[in-house]
Order: sequence, then C-alpha cells, then structure tokens
Amino acid sequence: MIPTRIARGWLIRCVSCCCNWPRSRWDPFLRMRMSEAPMRVFFLDGCLNEMESILNEDQQRRQQLQQQQQQDDFIVSDHTSAEVVDLVTILSRLTTNFKVKTLSRLQQPAFPRYLTALATMGKWLLESSLAECQRLEGDVECMEGVHWRNDALAQILQCSDAIAGDYWLLSGTTAGHQEAAQVSQMLASMLAPLYGPYCICRVRMSCLEEHFIAREGAELDEIREEISAFSLEEELSSAASLGRLNVLASMTTLSGMFQQCMPRLVSLFECVGSPGDMSPDMAALLEEARMLLLCAGHLLTDDCVGETPAIPESVINACQPGRGGPDGDACTGSIVTLVDMLKSVAESQAVKVAAYPEDPRLSPLLAKTLLWFFGRWGPAYLFPSSDEYRENSAGGILGANS
Repeated sequence: MIPTRIARGWLIRCVSCCCNWPRSRWDPFLRMRMSEAPMRVFFLDGCLNEMESILNEDQQRRQQLQQQQQQDDFIVSDHTSAEVVDLVTILSRLTTNFKVKTLSRLQQPAFPRYLTALATMGKWLLESSLAECQRLEGDVECMEGVHWRNDALAQILQCSDAIAGDYWLLSGTTAGHQEAAQVSQMLASMLAPLYGPYCICRVRMSCLEEHFIAREGAELDEIREEISAFSLEEELSSAASLGRLNVLASMTTLSGMFQQCMPRLVSLFECVGSPGDMSPDMAALLEEARMLLLCAGHLLTDDCVGETPAIPESVINACQPGRGGPDGDACTGSIVTLVDMLKSVAESQAVKVAAYPEDPRLSPLLAKTLLWFFGRWGPAYLFPSSDEYRENSAGGILGANS
C-alpha cells in the first residue's frame, strides 16, 4: 500500500501540472470521452479531500493535547506546509480557469464544500500565525512557518478576489441573474465570514509586533518596511474583496473593533501635554488604530487614482433598501456611525497636534493614515457622480451624505 504522504504528494503534483495546462491540452482527455465536468469534479474533490484530511489531523492533535493538558507547541512539518501551499494554489487556479458559474454548477455539494474548505483553511492559517506570534510575544523574526502560511493565505485571498470580481456575479441583468443571486448568498454565508478572523488576527499580530519593537528598542530597516507596506497594501485590497461579499457582516466586525479601540485612543490623546514617554502599550494602541483604519479604508473605498472616484458597487447594493433587503438601513447606519467616529478622532488629534506638535503620542503615521482614509472616502461619498448612480439615487448610502 502506498503511504498516505506519498499518495498526497503524487496527487498534488499531478493536479498542479494539469491546472497549468492551456485549454488545448485538455484534448487528449476529451478524445478519451471524458468530459471536462468530471475532470473538474475529480480535481476539486482530490484537493478538498487532502485539505480536509490535513485540517482533521490538526484538530485531532489539538484535542489530544488538551486532554493531556500540554502546551500546543507543535510545528507543522515541511511536507505538510508544502502540501497546504500547493493545495490552495491549485484551488486558486481552478477558480481562475473555470470561473464561479462553472464551479457552482458542479455536482453538489462540490461548490459549498469548496467554499467551506477555503474559509476553514484560511481561518486555520490565521489562528496558527497569531498563536505563534503570541507565543513569541511579537518577535516575528523568530516565528516558525510564517512565510508558508502567508503564501497560502495570499492564495486564498487571491481566490476570493477572483470570485468577488467574477463578471457573472456582478452583471445582475443577465439571463441567469437569479442563479447568480443565489450563488452570491452562498458566498456571503460560507466564504465571507473569513473576513472577521482575518481582521482580528492581522490587527492583533501587528499590535504584538509593535509592542515588541517598542519594548526592545529595535531599529527598523527602511527598505524592509517599504516592502512590508507594499505587501500589506496588496493583501488588504484582496481581503476587502472578501469582506464585500457580505458588507454588513464585515462592517459589524470592524465597528466592534473600532468601538473597543477608539475610546482608548481618545484617552491617550487627552494625556498629551502631560509628562510621560511613549510606552509599548501606547505604541501597540496606535498601531491597532492604524491597522483598523487601513481595513476600513480598503473595505469602503477603492484606489481611484486617474479615475473618477466611485463608491464600490457592492457597498451601494448592500446599503440600498430595495436591493440590500431589510439590512440595507443597518449597513448604511454602520458606515455613517463609523465615519462620524473617525471624524471625531481626527478632530481630537488635530487640536492636540496644534498645541503639542512634538509629542510622539500623537503619531504622525496615524495622522497620515487618517488623511489617507478621508482622501479616499471624501471624493467618492461626498461628491458622487450623478451619472454613475442614476439607478440608485434614492436612499441608501448615497442619501446619507447628501
């Protein structure tokens, strides 16, 4: 009998090669009277079986450790980490090649199982990275497996980005718009919930890292920081596509995190001017606020450099009472409340900067991020083009800022 590990590797290599084939390379299979649909099901099922097997093995291991009351310091093997990266890369390629319309029409429950596997794997990767970061108290340089987990998560986010931008889902006037609406609901209930754990874990890890840097007095490498900022920008942009699959749920998550962070931030600003140095806890709080601003900015706005600023279509639809359903008003209210909160924080910081421009607790980087947010939000939400939104001119987010 072939060992499980070898069988897994053989399957992954075969499927990975086939996923890179151009359409013309599928002809040998078609000549063997094997239609493409069974091949898609075969590839998808093979990947999902192995992915679920890895997750189940990890869950069993954690349960055993809990029963034995041992600390979970298990490190994923190189073989397993490579398999995870290959599996999510294959799924990303299948999504790009076959599109949502084709995948959703496969023999059920292939598509729901596929969405559930993506969300579960993504959450596992995020929580594993956060646990490792907490174990090392923010020393990301010493984290085990952080690179392969980031690579795997990037593939999942790329996959969700391709799903969210699928033309078949976005074109509501096509003949199959009812079917597309049903698929959109599946995405909102099965894949979009990954956005919450993403924001929570990413923000928490950034806080831990900032706390470690401030505590140890570590020097920052400017080149490395620029590369990291560029990578974060790309990741947050892809994560925003994931969050827009269910705007209300995503806003609920962010609003809860802002409500916990902003009062502490305002309290910090009120202490500006009194004697005291920047502590690691203060640095972590400022980083938490900055990361939340970046998450909210990418979720609610697009980079419109060289183009007419526009509110994302998914945000408009989610806030429109007629098209967003009974949750339209709730979604609009959550966005308005969040923006009003950020206006108050920006005003509070500006007043303190005018009086105490040299105080490091006012964080020039946070101020820059606030300006970035309102620089993207203002042109799109305060001055929308009537030609762009003629069909949605009544109510919703467009009426909230008029």
